[in-house]
Amino acid sequence: MLDTAAIIISQGKKIAYAYAEGVNDNMTQSHFHDFFELYYLLEGERMHMIEGEIYHLTANDFVLFPPHIMHHSYGEKDMPFKRIVLYFSPDLIANDTICQLLSEKELLFVNEGYIPNQILSLLLSLTHEIDVPGKYHDAYICNQLNGLLLNMLRLDFEAVKSIPKTRSAKAVDYIHNHYMEDISVNQLAEILYVSPYHLCHEFKNATGKTIIQYLNTTRILHAQRLMLETDYNITQISREVGFSNLTHFNRTFKKITGVAPREKKKLYQNKKMELPLHDLIVKTIVPSFFIYALFTSTSVSYFSISSNQLSAGTLHLLQYSSQISPIGSVLHSSITTIFFDI
Repeated sequence: MLDTAAIIISQGKKIAYAYAEGVNDNMTQSHFHDFFELYYLLEGERMHMIEGEIYHLTANDFVLFPPHIMHHSYGEKDMPFKRIVLYFSPDLIANDTICQLLSEKELLFVNEGYIPNQILSLLLSLTHEIDVPGKYHDAYICNQLNGLLLNMLRLDFEAVKSIPKTRSAKAVDYIHNHYMEDISVNQLAEILYVSPYHLCHEFKNATGKTIIQYLNTTRILHAQRLMLETDYNITQISREVGFSNLTHFNRTFKKITGVAPREKKKLYQNKKMELPLHDLIVKTIVPSFFIYALFTSTSVSYFSISSNQLSAGTLHLLQYSSQISPIGSVLHSSITTIFFDI
């Protein structure tokens, strides 16, 4: 899945968006960001696992993820979808009250047939300004974003019920909440009242990874977060995320990220490296085909794409949005290298 917005944010921008459409484009590993994410589903259906709970989204539903909320999305077999994701820094939020409300509000907004087009119109107006900056660009972006967020906060919905979890989803949830502890396959199987053999088989089918691979990936994701957020040394970080052996941590970290922990920590400190999320996701997440927690894994590759190709790829959003508000311009981007999952 092409995620140009994550790349733009990693380059130091405070706001970015990406449009995508596809079929069977799924994640098997939950992740989190250091920034807010607004996920708006334009067409189709998607499942979202949010903090261990599974939710069903249909057209014009949207989700707001505050920083550090674990989540990932997937779809049923051959179910096409179109979506916009908007990433933005907490620095752009007008005041602490709005920021606090966004963190307390129900994350999931479901369209019951009466939501006005105002939310989508504001979102599309904002993405247009990002692509085609006008006069007083920064002030306009800030005002439009906060207007969008306030309109979202004023919506009032009943709590949305999550879908019952599969056994594999329960295992994933347990790992997310206890990754810093000593977790074994036998222990996890006992908690879920299933044999280790059956749990391993189900989990591998559901995620494309073994339980230990998923656990290690989760631990390394949090290790990179600690590198950014704390002054802990490598030994402290390894212990905080559940490794009892420093050598094992170093070897696992390099296998997953391609860089030794001390190198990565130094690069983060020098602000010469992109955010850990995108780096980790590109190197470790295996896209798959998902039907209620049943995956068939494929592979991950790197591609290079020109700015012209990137612009052409986003033009569809302008065509789609023209049905709601007049938008028309050729998009430009300075990005010449992107990551693409296949």
